[in-house]
Amino acid sequence: MPVQDKSDLFQFMLDRVKETQKQHPLNAEPQAFGRWFAELFFMNPRDIFVSDGSKDGKIDLFFATDNGKTVLHHVLNTKFTKEFNKIAPPSFYQEIKYFWQAFENRPSRAAYLEKAVKQELRPRYKQLFERYDNGAAELMFVTNHRRNDAHFEQVKNIPVKVFHMDDLIQCLVDDIDQAEVLVQEK
Repeated sequence: MPVQDKSDLFQFMLDRVKETQKQHPLNAEPQAFGRWFAELFFMNPRDIFVSDGSKDGKIDLFFATDNGKTVLHHVLNTKFTKEFNKIAPPSFYQEIKYFWQAFENRPSRAAYLEKAVKQELRPRYKQLFERYDNGAAELMFVTNHRRNDAHFEQVKNIPVKVFHMDDLIQCLVDDIDQAEVLVQEK
């Protein structure tokens, strides 16, 4: 695939998200975006569960990976756009802090579950809290918006892995480069 610039890679990303939406019974492209990321960035993600929607408690998707020794659970908050080079609004960074606090603030979890999470998701979220407490869950914020440097400073030191447009494009480049090497080796 001849790639010219970031906008070409961004369009390639949008095309892959649309394909992911068609392959899985997902509601819309924003929900497919998280699954696309999981399948691109992780080797064999399993038990993918899309929770995005009303009263999702800022958790849009979660899944597990297993390296043969350890099972790790990945909890994602995602933001999707079709607009190339759109800067992330300040509200995203407030949401990252809210997302993190839902896990970090143990005494407030019951109230959080009661007020911010619909009934059918609560048992799953309780399990995610337990896994987080045991060091077996990581929090991630994934967006295809451009990083807002001024507001990113507010969250760069909290334990949430944050991916923006440039990070995702680099993942695509690395994935394409690896595929080309494999083809050349054959």
